[in-house]
Amino acid sequence: MDRKLIKADLHIHSNFSDGIASPEEIVKYAAQNTDLKIIAITDHDNIKGSLKAAELGDKYGLIVVPGVEVTTLQGHVICLFIEKHIRKFTSLYKTIEITYESGGIIVLPHPMSPLTYSIPLHCIKKIFKREHFPKPDAIEIINPTLAGRVIRQKVLELNKILNLAEVAGTDSHTLDTIGSAYTLFPENTKTLEDVKRAIINRQTRAYGDFWSIKEHLRIAKTRLNSDIKSFAQKISEKLINGYR
Repeated sequence: MDRKLIKADLHIHSNFSDGIASPEEIVKYAAQNTDLKIIAITDHDNIKGSLKAAELGDKYGLIVVPGVEVTTLQGHVICLFIEKHIRKFTSLYKTIEITYESGGIIVLPHPMSPLTYSIPLHCIKKIFKREHFPKPDAIEIINPTLAGRVIRQKVLELNKILNLAEVAGTDSHTLDTIGSAYTLFPENTKTLEDVKRAIINRQTRAYGDFWSIKEHLRIAKTRLNSDIKSFAQKISEKLINGYR
């Protein structure tokens, strides 16, 4: 692997959806604890955390791609390079249209996975059979979760036909997993426009390892502890406010 190539994690969740860390904590962690140069926070149906992170890119020396993971009627899609909210449970086809009309691109995350809400194969085929209709530019070749592991070979075989840009994203909900899977970009990738151009021109490659069962259990424990802490804090605030 050429060490001059640029690493990116294009699938991260913050506490603006179901992640643990704040957008700034994520940007800071990626800058100080990984060799990533590009990240994208793609919260579920909420663009606000990503936009907040994008404002911090220069401060921490990272390229931060604005994006969101939209829950369409047919499954999840990642919309990158957009700055507008897309309504949850909009159809897949309308979501694609809105994204491209807004200057964005579409990534298919964990496609066909039975373990999470993913775009099924028949819908992917339908998109590519439609004439004069915008098509996704990229497909998540590596998602290190169990949801990604179970469909790895199917995704590789599918992309031999579709020839989409390869990307990898950790689908991280905790800080310590960020960068465990990554997309490699050409060494001359210096701006948001360079990132977008490299994906459109199919100049990316996906790398990374799948998480072990032990790692999944550790992550689940971390998320559970965070949820309990958050719930306790909310109850405490309600009790305190109730006495005022």
